Amino acid sequence: MKLYVFWSLIAIDGVLVFLWFNFLNKIQKKEG
Repeated sequence: MKLYVFWSLIAIDGVLVFLWFNFLNKIQKKEG
């Protein structure tokens, strides 16, 4: 069970990072 929670947290962090970079790219395109 601990491993499942561990991997789920990593997956959530990966999604948040992906969304964050996607958000930054949209801002840069608007400024550019």
